[in-house]
Amino acid sequence: MNYVYLLNTDKLNNKKLFSKYYTEMSEYRKNKINKMKMQKDKNLSLGVGILINNFLKPLELREKDILYVEKCNGKPFFKNLPEVFFNASHSGNCAVCSFSDEEIGCDVEKSDRANTEIAKRFFVRTECDYIFSAKTEKEMSERFFRLWTLKESYLKLSGKGLQGGLDSFEIIFDKSFNNGIAVKEKSEFKKVYFKEYKYLDYYISVCSRSSVFSDNLIIMELWI
Repeated sequence: MNYVYLLNTDKLNNKKLFSKYYTEMSEYRKNKINKMKMQKDKNLSLGVGILINNFLKPLELREKDILYVEKCNGKPFFKNLPEVFFNASHSGNCAVCSFSDEEIGCDVEKSDRANTEIAKRFFVRTECDYIFSAKTEKEMSERFFRLWTLKESYLKLSGKGLQGGLDSFEIIFDKSFNNGIAVKEKSEFKKVYFKEYKYLDYYISVCSRSSVFSDNLIIMELWI
């Protein structure tokens, strides 16, 4: 089963609230937060830790109890909880974290105007056709960010990240596939599954080797 948690981090601008949650984090998470220069980025990194903490509570664990290990590609795993996989992403003021009993990747992007130059440079021809066949600028932007998050989530599932190459595979929209989305890489269809969510003006895509997703985002609230 795949679960997706989201947190709006705006309230972490409150220093007292930030400090409260910061003290609850592991040294691994604190180090990541401390490396950030901008408060906004510190908030987002802390937000990921808060989401992990929230997910672990029913398991009677805390984020600070977790030992992290990073594979050679830098993707982190729970060393003392190997049956749980997770992946995090953030954009704007939102942090997102996905959890599964299988490999998983997620991406969130705050929508804006479509970056057509990026599409032309990094997307494959059929994906560009999908974007540029939109009838309005708004629809073009929606298609761009939809594709971007789908492609990123697949790369993050594999652990390749952007160095894996956005043009090294193709996202195909076809109703015959699970949730109507498939990945074709080197003429081979990959056995992965996607789920898309929308939160305000944010696009969220999750890619997993498990086909069962929670229907809705689990949105966490912070109270001052």
